[in-house]
Amino acid sequence: MSLEVRRLAEAEVKRIKELTGLMLEDLLRFAGIPIRTWREWQTRREQQTKHNNNTPKTPPEEIKAIVLYCSVHRLKGYRMLCWEMIDRDVAFVSPCSVYNIIKRHNLGKKRAELEESMKKKGYEQPKAVHEQWHIDFSYIRIGGAFYYFLGILDGYSRRLVNWRLCRSMEGLNAEIMVVETKEIYVEAKTPRLISDNGSQFISKDFKELMAYLELEHTFTSANHRQSNGKLERFHRTLKTKEVGIFKL
Repeated sequence: MSLEVRRLAEAEVKRIKELTGLMLEDLLRFAGIPIRTWREWQTRREQQTKHNNNTPKTPPEEIKAIVLYCSVHRLKGYRMLCWEMIDRDVAFVSPCSVYNIIKRHNLGKKRAELEESMKKKGYEQPKAVHEQWHIDFSYIRIGGAFYYFLGILDGYSRRLVNWRLCRSMEGLNAEIMVVETKEIYVEAKTPRLISDNGSQFISKDFKELMAYLELEHTFTSANHRQSNGKLERFHRTLKTKEVGIFKL
């Protein structure tokens, strides 16, 4: 607030106080002026308010770390980046600070381009077994009844590493499946799990499980089934050619 505006505010408050006889605290509350601010005005009367906008709040080395981290993880939102950097001891700043740094270094402008590029080219293909796992539910009819086929497929070998038939599409089934698969394939250190945006996979419990298992979880783009095409193709083959093995 400039000195001139502050003078006008002080004069108006005093004028109304003399006319009405109201308590100063009541007038300040009605005017939206904290009593502490009013007292500060009185102690530095006729002195221009000094701001510290030029004082850097984030150390340069921390800004550098934030820029590097955000450059690698551009497709994530600034809030998610903020909490991830805190969890991984990269930087300790507020989401607002992360947003300002991203904007200042032009790290957010290319996000739409990166998303569009991923839609066109798909994910980078894995170069070894257990680098990428695809997970999804699919309807299947067995003996006149409908079940939900839940499977995890390895993106490199295209082999179904684990599966089960479920009565429902509850998120608990997916959580149990992931834990069970990790226990079976101990050699799979940190495979990236690829799924759609189904409620089972975006739930809080599933996110906490991914963090506990230290697995990177990637969602497919909306209306872009090719992102999880390998598992979708398996479901098609299962239903058209091999479903007979499940007949009761």
